Amino acid sequence: MGELGVTLRADVAFVDSIDLERQVLRPSGGWSSVRYRGLGDVPAEVSLDRLANWVALLQRSGGVMHYQRTSDAPWGRELREAFPGEHVGPGMVAPLRVGGVLIGVVGLANCDPEHTWSDNEVDTLQQVADTLANLLARQRDAEALRASETRLGAMLASV
Repeated sequence: MGELGVTLRADVAFVDSIDLERQVLRPSGGWSSVRYRGLGDVPAEVSLDRLANWVALLQRSGGVMHYQRTSDAPWGRELREAFPGEHVGPGMVAPLRVGGVLIGVVGLANCDPEHTWSDNEVDTLQQVADTLANLLARQRDAEALRASETRLGAMLASV
């Protein structure tokens, strides 16, 4: 995450997995620059009912979107309540989707309130999001396969 943040001139970079079936968001990774010291305690997981507007916004999004955690919109308040810490300047996020299903989000933020993201940075974040979505999907598939194999092994052992 650090290399992504540095490359795209960010002070914060993060990736969260979203499990719609279990209704939880889990922070999967994060990084912050020396300019940003406001990272609070990041919860291990957050119930999606605390982030309903944020998740709805991500589901509607067609790709990278710009955002401000200081927004007065309902999703802005949800983010501030769920993730304490200093509220940095301009950010951009990209939903992680596989087969049209939201499975996570990757995002960047900058401490400079006047910061603007270049078209190249936006395109790069979208490419990273597409790659991460595929990696997360493979990881979930591998975990499901292992669980299935464990259940099958237990069934065969009891025969």
